[in-house]
Amino acid sequence: MHKFMSAVGFHDCYSKHQLDDIIKDVIASPDEEMAVNDVFGRTLFQMNKRYAGALGVSVVGEFDKRRFRNILYAYPFLEGHRKLKVEEINIQKLAEKDAFAGIADDSNMSMAIIFYLLNIMPVIADITAQNNSEYHGIYLSSLALNGKILFGVEKNERQIKQEYNDIAFRNRLIREAKKGDELASSKLTLEDIDLYTKVSKRALKEDLYSIIDTTIMPYGVESDQYDILAYIDGVSTFHNDKTGELVYVLELSANDVTMSVGINERDLIGTPQVGRRFKGTVWMQGIVHNDMMDF
Repeated sequence: MHKFMSAVGFHDCYSKHQLDDIIKDVIASPDEEMAVNDVFGRTLFQMNKRYAGALGVSVVGEFDKRRFRNILYAYPFLEGHRKLKVEEINIQKLAEKDAFAGIADDSNMSMAIIFYLLNIMPVIADITAQNNSEYHGIYLSSLALNGKILFGVEKNERQIKQEYNDIAFRNRLIREAKKGDELASSKLTLEDIDLYTKVSKRALKEDLYSIIDTTIMPYGVESDQYDILAYIDGVSTFHNDKTGELVYVLELSANDVTMSVGINERDLIGTPQVGRRFKGTVWMQGIVHNDMMDF
């Protein structure tokens, strides 16, 4: 995850020594700090410091018996601000460290989204208290290693309306198929075959990215990394307070999923504008929410 430090404005952070300097800076002047006890009786803490808008670095550690801080790990983050309501969010602890992954699933989404959990302290507190909390809200965000700006696909009003109706119909079939409706499953299969045939014919004489509007696909062996093609709904620029590097925060929408993405200007090809599309490889992150949590 340290390779994504570039996305928050630390483009040349390659060595452990450089990372240690950033960790010391976070500990010296954090924007926020939270500590909780886990089910094993340990006291864990998390410190966040923002360096460029909602982009920053988080440090997670453990207090020892003498109340000294032992650093466990650190990672860059982007806090999303557009809430996405989903039917179900499952939280699972990662095996190698005190971190969590979330799985957001909803019938209106083409696939379940796996993300790295940012607000781990409230979740650990819930687990310790055995609250059995259910999470239905998520603020999705992501950090990009690389990216390109593509033009959008021009559509008239009739095409937009037809696309909206097609998506609504497909989502209804998915909901019914999940409930065990065999007829809905058969219709989805036939739709996929028909779609494949149409795409194959168009691909003979059209560019691929004029056929594929948006997409979210798993990338590599990391379950929370994705290859995305998404429309840009908003563009913000920030300078890292420490390095002065320019970073973009883009508001994206793809396949009924909204998210923010942070990327260093040096890693982006093209000029981002509303209506254009972003294509890149991202590390998905998220802040889960229930009615008992405040932000």
